[in-house]
Amino acid sequence: MERGEMGNLSGASEPGRRRKSDLRGAIGAATVARIAVLLTSFALVTISTRLVLKQAGTDEFGVIMLVSTIALLFPFADLGLGASVMSEIGAKRVDASRLLELRDLLGRVNRILTIVGTVIILIGIALFVLNAWPAVLNVDGDDSFLNLAATVTVMIFGVNVRLGVGYRVLIGLAKTHVAILCQLATPVVTVALAGATFAGLVPPAFFATAYSLGLLLANSIMCTLASRALGAPALSLRLYSTNRGPATSLMRTSVPMLVISVATPLALQSDRVVLAHVSSPSALTAYALIYQLYGPAYNLLTSAATPLWPHFARLRTRGGSDPWLKLTGGFALAGLITGGLLVLISPVYELLVSTSHSAILMQTAIAAGLLIFAQSTLLTSSMSLTTATGLTLQAALAVVACVLSIGGSLALASVLGAPGPLLASAAAVVIAQSVPLALLRKRLSGVVA
Repeated sequence: MERGEMGNLSGASEPGRRRKSDLRGAIGAATVARIAVLLTSFALVTISTRLVLKQAGTDEFGVIMLVSTIALLFPFADLGLGASVMSEIGAKRVDASRLLELRDLLGRVNRILTIVGTVIILIGIALFVLNAWPAVLNVDGDDSFLNLAATVTVMIFGVNVRLGVGYRVLIGLAKTHVAILCQLATPVVTVALAGATFAGLVPPAFFATAYSLGLLLANSIMCTLASRALGAPALSLRLYSTNRGPATSLMRTSVPMLVISVATPLALQSDRVVLAHVSSPSALTAYALIYQLYGPAYNLLTSAATPLWPHFARLRTRGGSDPWLKLTGGFALAGLITGGLLVLISPVYELLVSTSHSAILMQTAIAAGLLIFAQSTLLTSSMSLTTATGLTLQAALAVVACVLSIGGSLALASVLGAPGPLLASAAAVVIAQSVPLALLRKRLSGVVA
């Protein structure tokens, strides 16, 4: 009897051990993939930048890069629908019995995103007809080819809005590392177009479309892989669903996710505006330089944490031990190490870019390191509270954090310079997000023990 009980206990614990092993593998694979993509992208982007700078010159290069970032005018084009896709696909095992259900979900999402993408394309065409892009981008002159390049860039982005769902599907299928590796297509296309520009095969202004074209290729690959993984190759082209009723379930998660997608970057992107108004040009320069290190460092942590989204979604339906405390501690340690490395690397980066703001740069690097640590304490909670109720709470707290961050930045930037906004953001994350979510998450996570 005792041997039988022991055997049952051993058998019962095997799925739990397997899930932990799968999660560690997913986090490790996503981290390695992100590092590989970051290093490769850095090398390819450096090459492409040098080639285009030699061919186009400094002034034209600045205009070209401005056009290439037009997509930033539409930063929330997916309307938060990706949250519904990741949660629904990640919650249960994908098999033949669920395929019709998932087709219906993706059909509704695809229909909405197709409308959004079409609107963006029509806006681009309208501005082209009016020859309005130079005025919109505040670029002197009426270069017709630049007007065309801007329109083509926006049209490609409109298509990318629709194809971007493939990335969300792969995350839901616990294939985050595959999605990350697919993103290598973007710098590959960029360096190819840079080479064509340098060789005189295409005008330099055409390089403005490089990022959008690369993203189009990456999204196409991800849609194809996601469709095959779901066992429905034609799924990536599906624009309809059998259920044409109200998309209440989509709205319950997409609306709060949209709010989060607006409030979170606004808290940081407003820092440059604050510094420009209340601090010195040297402070603005130091912030811009350190942000070049902060961006990739934070992306590395978020890439490692992304597999937690489908993992917690599965825990809510299948049950199992709640790994929140261990994961939070692990990511906090990773954030501490990453922030420390950023501080150590900043003097080397300073030598590479030949800046003369040593004291300011180091202080700003320390502030950025503290912000990364603060954000790392939030990652597990934000990836586990992905029910409609959890996302609604996250959205409310993200708005509070945004207000605190901007208010704190205004107060500290005039006193501390570049480190001020970063320190304000770090304090806002801890006070308004990390601590409240840690206190409330057990009640709202929905994880079945």
